[in-house]
Amino acid sequence: MTCTDKALEAVLHLDTVRFGDVGIHDPPAWYFVHRRLTLDVIPSSPDCDHYVVNVERKSCRLYKSKRSKLFFSAVFRAGQHVVALCDTLQYVYILQDNLKWRRHNTASRSVDVSQKVKVSGFVDLIDDAFMISDFDTKEFFLFDLKRWEWFSVKPSFGLLSGRCIFAEGFIYSCSDEGLAAFELVPDDTSYRLGVPIMLDFSWKYIWGNRRFLSFDSICKGEIGDCVAFCVVHGHELASPSTWSHTLAATTVQVQLVETAPGTKEPVRVDHVDIFLSSIVQKRWILTNYAFAL
Repeated sequence: MTCTDKALEAVLHLDTVRFGDVGIHDPPAWYFVHRRLTLDVIPSSPDCDHYVVNVERKSCRLYKSKRSKLFFSAVFRAGQHVVALCDTLQYVYILQDNLKWRRHNTASRSVDVSQKVKVSGFVDLIDDAFMISDFDTKEFFLFDLKRWEWFSVKPSFGLLSGRCIFAEGFIYSCSDEGLAAFELVPDDTSYRLGVPIMLDFSWKYIWGNRRFLSFDSICKGEIGDCVAFCVVHGHELASPSTWSHTLAATTVQVQLVETAPGTKEPVRVDHVDIFLSSIVQKRWILTNYAFAL
C-alpha cells in the first residue's frame, strides 16, 4: 500500500483467496515473511503456490509449490532463515534459495517433540534461534538452529501473541495496555523469562478482532539509547455503503538503559504518534501482517 491524504492505495494485488467458507478464527491460509527487499507469501496448504514480491520494484512472481503434502501451522523468520512448523515439534523446515523446503529432525532433552502444538505467537531471536508459545498448553519452547535442539522456557506471563520483537536482550510483546518487555535468561540447561516490564501507553485500537493487529520494530540498524515500534490495527469488515476499512498505525519510542554487555533494559515510553487512514476494499482486510520497511 502507498499512503495518500485520502486513503491507502494498493500498488499490487495477489490472488490469495482460498476456496470454501472461511471462519474469522480459522488458521491463516497464507503467511507473509519479509526479508531484505523481498516478501515471501507462503501458503499453509501445499496445493497452493508461492509468491515472491519484490518490495522495491512493486512486482511479484508466482512459483510452483515444491513441497510434499505438508500443511504448515506457522511460518516466520529466524535470523537469516525462513522456517516453518507443522503440527508437532518433531521437524523444522527451512526455505532454501531454490524455494524448496529442507526438513530437519529435531531433538530435545526436556521437551516431547512429538507433542502437538498450536502456535499462539513467535519471536525471532536473531542469532539462529526462535521461540514460540503453545496456545493449548501455555508452554514456551526455544529452538536452537545451530544445534537443532528444542529447549523448554519457564514463562513469567501469559502467551506470545502473533509476531513479537527481540531487541537488546529483551522480548517485546504488544498487549491491550501497551507493551510488555521481558528478558530472556539462560537457566542451566533451559531458559526462563524475567518479570515483565510494562510500558503503558494508549495505542489506537479499532473496534473489531484483536487478531488483526500487527507489531513490528521500526529500527533496522544499530540500536542506541532508544528503540521504536509500530502497532497497526484495522477492521476486517467494511461498511457496505462505502467499502472503507478504518486503519490505525501507532508508533512508540522506548527509552533504553544499558544494564550489561548486549542488554539494554526499557525504562519508559518517550513519544507516541497515531496515524489514521482507510482502505477501500469490498473483501476482508487482514492487517495482522504489516511490516516496517
